[in-house]
Amino acid sequence: PTAGTFAAVEATANTDGSFTATTVKSATPGDSDQNVIDYQAITTSAVGADAVLHFKVANQSYSFTIGSTADLGDFNNNARTIGTNLHIKVEVQFNGSTGAVIKVGNSNN
Repeated sequence: PTAGTFAAVEATANTDGSFTATTVKSATPGDSDQNVIDYQAITTSAVGADAVLHFKVANQSYSFTIGSTADLGDFNNNARTIGTNLHIKVEVQFNGSTGAVIKVGNSNN
């Protein structure tokens, strides 16, 4: 892809917290996944009343609010059932530099 265009990237997390791109290609125009990052992660604490999901990928920690319309089907649509040390798949949609969780699932599904 040329500079300034959307790209679809797949990356692998390194133990030092950096990421290595394994695939880079031009994004499909109009793709509904633009501005969405998929993480395979481990939760670092249970989700509380604040509806914030805390997780880590390699040694990098992340925290994002779970959106009110997020798909939580693997957790009976109840964010409070997401506990500590769970292997999960997370989709985070960004608006500028602000991200919100739009889906959380068990990593084995």
